[in-house]
Amino acid sequence: MLTIGTCRLCGAGPLGLRRCGVCRRVVVLCDECDAAWPTADTGVRPTYSIEGDMPCPGCRASLVSDGSGWATRDEALEASWDIPMDGLREVPANDPAPPLRGN
Repeated sequence: MLTIGTCRLCGAGPLGLRRCGVCRRVVVLCDECDAAWPTADTGVRPTYSIEGDMPCPGCRASLVSDGSGWATRDEALEASWDIPMDGLREVPANDPAPPLRGN
């Protein structure tokens, strides 16, 4: 999983880049507390898991449905975020498959 740092909310989870299987958007997802942001700007209000599912902050489809997965470097580049691609770290991921932790 490619990460852009550690979650400011839980203080423990890596912020992974997750690809939505429906809208194909790359979003930021905390691999610990399941907070999600539509861009690399984690200073804005996140979305959270709802009743065991993790909605995409862009289209509200499930980030754990078929076609969703951790983004590749190429997909991260296509997101056109203002982050240095050489600053992305590769770390092992928890599989965000249901059931997700509630907040």
